[in-house]
Amino acid sequence: MQEDKPITINILDNEYRIACPAGEEDALRQSATLLNQRIYEVRNNGKVISPERAAVMASLNIIHEFLTEINKRDSQTERVDHSIRNLHERVEEAIHSAKQLEL
Repeated sequence: MQEDKPITINILDNEYRIACPAGEEDALRQSATLLNQRIYEVRNNGKVISPERAAVMASLNIIHEFLTEINKRDSQTERVDHSIRNLHERVEEAIHSAKQLEL
């Protein structure tokens, strides 16, 4: 089992040392970069707000976008499942009809 690897990320000009599973360092760095960008966007687009409030607002925005995408994916999965069930029923009916013709 691989040990977590400590890496340093920078958010709002503060360094954080984070334990990261081996092989996931790039993903964690990308996540930190995205969060940092979003925090600055919140701060630049709104009233002057504290760094902590900007971090919370940016995090909420990111999670909201994530959950919206999950809900879209789940909805698409339900539509595909429904289509597959309908197709399966039609195939079963066609097989049954073909067997009736053979008799």
